[in-house]
Amino acid sequence: MKLGVSIKSIALRSDSLKSDKKIHLAGFDHLSSYLQFLREHGVSSIELRIYKRDDPFELFEESIGLILQQGFDLTIHGDLAGSVKEEDNFLKIYPSLKNILFHSNLKQQKVIMPIHAYQSKTTDSESLKISSIDTFSKWTKLVEVDQLPIYFALENNREKEINDPCNNIQGVMDIVEAVNSEHMRICWDMGHYISNITKRKQDSLYQARLLPYIKDVIHTHIHGLNDSGTTHCPIINDKSLPVETYINLLKEAQYNGVYNVEFSFDRWEENVREQLSKSLQRLYKAIYSEEPKVLMNETLN
Repeated sequence: MKLGVSIKSIALRSDSLKSDKKIHLAGFDHLSSYLQFLREHGVSSIELRIYKRDDPFELFEESIGLILQQGFDLTIHGDLAGSVKEEDNFLKIYPSLKNILFHSNLKQQKVIMPIHAYQSKTTDSESLKISSIDTFSKWTKLVEVDQLPIYFALENNREKEINDPCNNIQGVMDIVEAVNSEHMRICWDMGHYISNITKRKQDSLYQARLLPYIKDVIHTHIHGLNDSGTTHCPIINDKSLPVETYINLLKEAQYNGVYNVEFSFDRWEENVREQLSKSLQRLYKAIYSEEPKVLMNETLN
């Protein structure tokens, strides 16, 4: 088990404004300082959020190199956007991955790629489901043939004003079952799930489906709701997210992957670093059943 944190792409690109980077690095001026803060909170995995198929690796090279050099594992939030050509090699479809997968400091045996199904404002959900199954079936076969260490984790979304076959956990299970590959399992987004439960969406009507869903989970996205129901907020209490309950369910299912928080600091009102610290400490205690050894005053300054 590992504790992980997502960092938005804008904070990792060399062409981003310093002011934009600072927002998504919890107020730190430099990635190195933020990584030190995270390490002090028990974090050992970083997720690149989001890394598109046509992203120039050169813009991420320095940040990814620093993350790997400091011994963090790396997960990569993938993306289906854009036209997909028929290719006989997966790295021709997703060329931005090549320099990461063959990076000299990448030591892990598996690279988890959480990813959404196709979404659209015009195409209906059933058609999107069929297209997603088709694409992921082709991708997983190519990954198997090329013997790449990529494992897709299909993510559940919250219901919103867009057609999405995975805006409930049953939709995710349907696609994963249809693809039927060891290179495709599930990313349980707890924040999206609790949003659907709170707002009485479809997930709230079939909560018994959660246990079979959890059995195929290989990755997590953990974030809470604020008082207005906005997602990707701190997880400071049960009202924001029942972290302990969900983690205990994962433990019972023998989950041994990354417990990865996925926060959007630009949605937070104030005290970002303090709320982040409290959220990470709560999560650490839920995972390891002990308090993290965090020097609060030194860490927050």
